[in-house]
Amino acid sequence: MSVYTTVTQTQLAEWLKNYSLGPLQNMQGILSGIENTNYFVTTSLGKYVLTLFEHMAAKELPYYAQLMAHLAARGFACPTPVANSHGQFIGELNCKPALLVTYLPGESVAHVSPKQCEQVGAALAQLHHAGQGFGQRMLNPRGPHWWKTYSQLLRRKVTPAELRLIESEIHFQAQHSHAHLPHGVIHGDLFRDNILFERAVSAGGGNAGLKHNNANAGGGHAALKHNNANPGVDGVPPQHLRIGGVIDFYFACDDVLLLDAAVTANDWCLRSDATLDRDQLAALLRGYRPDKKYSDAEKTAWPILLRAAALRTWLGRLGYNHFPLQGEMTFTKDAGLYQRLLQQHIAAPVHIDQLM
Repeated sequence: MSVYTTVTQTQLAEWLKNYSLGPLQNMQGILSGIENTNYFVTTSLGKYVLTLFEHMAAKELPYYAQLMAHLAARGFACPTPVANSHGQFIGELNCKPALLVTYLPGESVAHVSPKQCEQVGAALAQLHHAGQGFGQRMLNPRGPHWWKTYSQLLRRKVTPAELRLIESEIHFQAQHSHAHLPHGVIHGDLFRDNILFERAVSAGGGNAGLKHNNANAGGGHAALKHNNANPGVDGVPPQHLRIGGVIDFYFACDDVLLLDAAVTANDWCLRSDATLDRDQLAALLRGYRPDKKYSDAEKTAWPILLRAAALRTWLGRLGYNHFPLQGEMTFTKDAGLYQRLLQQHIAAPVHIDQLM
């Protein structure tokens, strides 16, 4: 999340007249993330998050809003979209599609433990379960077709060695079909900054579960690191933390469920040397599937899916760096780390049987 499209308090106050949320009290731009423009919004009735979509058309957005509403209605702790006075989730502000959602308390963690990875795996399993029965479908916007298209855009931006690796991996992935694996709604982008941790209610607790979504209790959602309402979570023993919620569903789609675990593992278990921490990875897979029963087909596909997930993230970060949006609050992320991770996955595949 960043700020590419500036919104003034006067503009926002006028826009909020379309909602029954009371007058605007405060707004604050959100720096983290790189896709859309985001603001914390406080009204007399509570705190919310406003997203202005920089790449997506309004017609693409109902899937994401309705998915969050579906998940929240089933007790999954995620932002709940707020409808305007016309009963619509999607509006327009400063010529951009706009969505207002409830704010979730909590912070992303900078230092990851196996305990937290286990909690993340469990939360991902809960998300996949809650997504069952959602009636809409969305193709993966960062799937094989996008890889091919985007790699063509990057041809003149990357080095010859990088291009060879990209094209070689796209060719490799094309040789493998995962149609036989379980499919469903996936988050698609469950990185560290998209899961918020908070202190467990019981200091001795160690509640490893995801907090249930209290419907619309006072509103809540956030991306962050900047939540001054709660004490920080870094430095708190992992057993005293629980997941407060999952945010940023704008890469959600229908795809292989285990691909979601691979995308998640490539971030949550990633070390600075571009290898995955085996203890953290084992914990994540254990949290996702407590009975440790992964099918032979899933075990075979796992190292391939890790490679696919690394390719997807590497291409995305190359694009952000070579084709940046202009904004007042932005930052970039390290693309080279995911190139090295892909190379590591190719050279030394990680198998589930080595971990469980």
